Formats: sequence, structure tokens, C-alpha cells
Amino acid sequence: MTPAAIWAELPAEHRHWILLNALLVTAVINLVVNGVIDVISIAGKGPIPFWGPPLVDTNTVWTIIGTLFLLPLFTTLLATTAIRRDMQRGTLEPLTTLGHADALPQTRFQRGLVFGAVAAVFAAPPIILVLAAFGVGDLSHAQYTAWHIAFAVVLGALVTPVIALCAMTDRPE
Repeated sequence: MTPAAIWAELPAEHRHWILLNALLVTAVINLVVNGVIDVISIAGKGPIPFWGPPLVDTNTVWTIIGTLFLLPLFTTLLATTAIRRDMQRGTLEPLTTLGHADALPQTRFQRGLVFGAVAAVFAAPPIILVLAAFGVGDLSHAQYTAWHIAFAVVLGALVTPVIALCAMTDRPE
């Protein structure tokens, strides 16, 4: 089923939830959170290198990997919680026209780990290779912050609707 066909079959309240929360609210949250993280993590440092050891100094490669893993993890925790709350309140009905893979765990944290691992494993290598092929090197603070925020906003726009649709197919407990 194509994304356009899935969108066309969604009830209006589900489309509204995705547009407002999965796209608009997520974009604002990613802009603010990643901007704050960058201001704190690179304060007082020189240019941000493309490559470096993980968890020692901020660098582009490990930021890509970390963002690809952590953003879907935290998005799953927050979006699934919000959707389940809305379903319990009766403001959002579970989707019955779509079904997510039975392989997805029911717990938010485990599901988030799956989404984060899939994003990091499959997206990090091509992104890093493309950036390396284009000769991306050290970035100034402004370049790094602008790039990281844009990356997080785009990633959020790609993964949050998928995460939300999976949560919308959950059955009430």
C-alpha cells in the first residue's frame, strides 16, 4: 500500500493528529532540544571535527549515529504515550484498517529500541559515506548547530508519522 493510499484511508482525527503532533510539534521540539544540546555540548570548544572517538568529544559521525538511535527511541516513548492517552480518553480510536507487524514489541521502550536500532543501523552508513564523499570536514559551531537541528527536524518528520501509525494500531489494554 502506498503512503498516499494509507493517508487517504486514515480517518480525519488520525490525519489531524499526525499533522499537528507528529510533524509540527515534533519539529518544534527537535529544534529546541537539539539546539540546547548543541549549545551545551560544544560550548568553549573549537571547530567540530567530522570524526572522533564516541562519548569523548562532540563530532559529526557520532552525532549522526546518536541522533539516529536516540531520536526514534525518545519519539516512540513520547508519541506512543500521547496516543495511548488519547485512545484511553476516547479522543482517538485505534486504527483497524492498518496493522503493524506483530514483531514490534508492545512496550514503549522496547519498541523505541527497535526503531532506534533500525534507523541507526540502516541510515548511518549511507549518510556518513555521502558526507565523507563530499569532503565534509570540521564545522564551525554555527554550521554544526544548523546542520544538527536540520538533521533532527528532517529525521523527526520521517520517523514520527511511522511511529505514530504503529501506536495508533495498538489495541487498548
